[in-house]
Amino acid sequence: IIDYFFEKIYMPENTMLVIADGEIVSMVSMLPASLAMPDHTIHPCSYLYAFSTHPDKRGRGYGTAAMRAIIDYLFSNNVEIITLCPACNALIKFYNSAFGFMEAFYINETTIAKGRISKLPKDTVITAVSAENYNKLRNKMLRGKPHIRFADHAISFQKTLSQAANADIYELNIGNIKGCAGAEYIASNEVLVKELLLPDRYLHIGILLLSSVLPADKYLIRTPPYLRVENSSRQVVFGMILCKRPALRDKMFQKMKGYFGFAYD
Repeated sequence: IIDYFFEKIYMPENTMLVIADGEIVSMVSMLPASLAMPDHTIHPCSYLYAFSTHPDKRGRGYGTAAMRAIIDYLFSNNVEIITLCPACNALIKFYNSAFGFMEAFYINETTIAKGRISKLPKDTVITAVSAENYNKLRNKMLRGKPHIRFADHAISFQKTLSQAANADIYELNIGNIKGCAGAEYIASNEVLVKELLLPDRYLHIGILLLSSVLPADKYLIRTPPYLRVENSSRQVVFGMILCKRPALRDKMFQKMKGYFGFAYD
């Protein structure tokens, strides 16, 4: 992932470094994105990614200093919305207590075993697509829902990650219904579907389509919080938000939970 990050989306001007004794000890990158809302307004935001501290330098406050510096920098440069995706529940609590980030983006997770996948119906097609075509379809599928929008080059980064993991990003066609999905093999017989966007009633057919090109014993499916593959789907926090004006955050998420999508995890 590190090599692909530097190849596809790394920009030196969007990276904050902490240097101690002449060495880089901590870093965080600012990826430009936007937050689309149900009223069709689009708000520029920054997605904080690759936040890390050298293992030998942890516990000394370098990471906290980097995060505080980047928040101050963004807010002072007219960026009113900052997002991130914590890697674990402990970090959700940390980002909230230390910096004021609030839970805002959710996914439904569903695990499906190979034995529960039935025969694929007729008039269905799955095709690997370009980042540009995927993004157009993605934005169309998410219109009217609070969600993070990505630039084409960011989707291209995900395509590279998917291909490196022996999968891809796809367009799904079920009759005249279109959808999209991005997936990766996370083990020899396990597939992570990082995003599956289809109308509710077609989600299972979408999984069948994916299984036809990505054979596995187990599939972990991620869908937006308003799309549930089955009743046993588990809703979890996926991303957090920090707004320069708290009233803006409250206005944005007072009625609906947001959806993030790819986090390049």
